[in-house]
Amino acid sequence: MLALFVQPTHGDTLASLTLDNMSSDRGVRDFAFSHVPYGNRLEHLTQEKLNALEFVSAREKLPNFGYNRGQIVARFEINNLSSQTDWILRLGNPHLKNLRLYRQHHEKLEEIVRTGIDEPFVSRPIGFRDFWIPFKLDFQERQVFYLLTESSQWLGLVPHLSTSAVARDIKIENGHSSFSALVASSLFCSTTFLSFL
Repeated sequence: MLALFVQPTHGDTLASLTLDNMSSDRGVRDFAFSHVPYGNRLEHLTQEKLNALEFVSAREKLPNFGYNRGQIVARFEINNLSSQTDWILRLGNPHLKNLRLYRQHHEKLEEIVRTGIDEPFVSRPIGFRDFWIPFKLDFQERQVFYLLTESSQWLGLVPHLSTSAVARDIKIENGHSSFSALVASSLFCSTTFLSFL
């Protein structure tokens, strides 16, 4: 199965990801993030606001701020050396709100996704309980994305990158698991109810 290999391309804080055809889907640590305290909350991102932030690498530790009313700004720089053009970024946190994804283009930021738990479910690019964000990258194309988000509960990210085919299999698998759990729960409740009759 063709999937993802994440390879660091340089060792600074704003590390980039290189996508190729070597390995299976895996977690992403080659990105940078910044924590914005609640008192300094950002309504949206601009290049000027980004320049004022201090980013740290996620290689040693993924962003994990517990129950926190602040925000996370994450920077993903992605180079595609694979034969695949359709990719999905899975954020690993179903509690995110006010989620905004920006694409950097000629030093300008373009908002391409606006979603979160407070938004209608149809605002999610992929209708799933977790936040999955699809994007296209041509062969040898490099793209920089910025993510701005906060949380109603746990503030953190556990990102994964995969091809759309791998993500589809994961979604189907999780969907079947969720359905089985729902059936099992319904049967348990029905059995418990009947035992009282």
